[in-house]
Amino acid sequence: MKKQLIHHAKIVTPFRTIEDGFLILSGRKIQFIGNGDTDASVLKRERACADEVFDAKGNILLPGLIDIHTHGALGKDYSSSPELVFEDSLFRVSKGVTGFLPTVGCFAPPDAIFLSAEKLSKLIQQPLQGAKALGINMEGPFLHPELGAQDKSNCLWEIDLNYLERLLKQTGDAIKIMTITPELHHAMDGIRFLDDAGVVPAIGHTLAGEDLLGQAISAGARLVTH
Repeated sequence: MKKQLIHHAKIVTPFRTIEDGFLILSGRKIQFIGNGDTDASVLKRERACADEVFDAKGNILLPGLIDIHTHGALGKDYSSSPELVFEDSLFRVSKGVTGFLPTVGCFAPPDAIFLSAEKLSKLIQQPLQGAKALGINMEGPFLHPELGAQDKSNCLWEIDLNYLERLLKQTGDAIKIMTITPELHHAMDGIRFLDDAGVVPAIGHTLAGEDLLGQAISAGARLVTH
């Protein structure tokens, strides 16, 4: 199994920052993280047996970022350009993002974003050269028409379970997150449906008060979009 050593790095961990750190990888697993001064003997030993040695030259080394909400990049939007995922994969990884959820939003009518999500679900199954597309985030069409949508007609005031059933059937398990505004008609039914299907129901684009938000959380909502 290939062993790699990265040294002279500023390593950021959940617990501390190591100014002159080194990291040892065995295959795809982190085997050791150390300090160039206090763990000098380990560094010397591992340098001698490593298959590859990389000098980070003082740059920051940290886990890859996960972007769970991105509508697009490079002047394109996923609601109308699902094929953006190939370019965006390379763009994201250049910024330190290793995994992302392409987000389809209310920038198009409900039927159009349905088709975009369906196409995107197939595209993300293909090999990507950069960051990995981990699934799809659906921010629409079940949003408050007065809050955040570019066109009110792109939002639906009532949860259409048939729409949700068809969407999940046509996209397989690609949908990971979906935003539903709690004040929509039958919103709790929609939230429960998503939760039962393994999709994270998110709350967003809402004027809901404490009681209604409590109902949504009880129904299965466990994420806030904005």
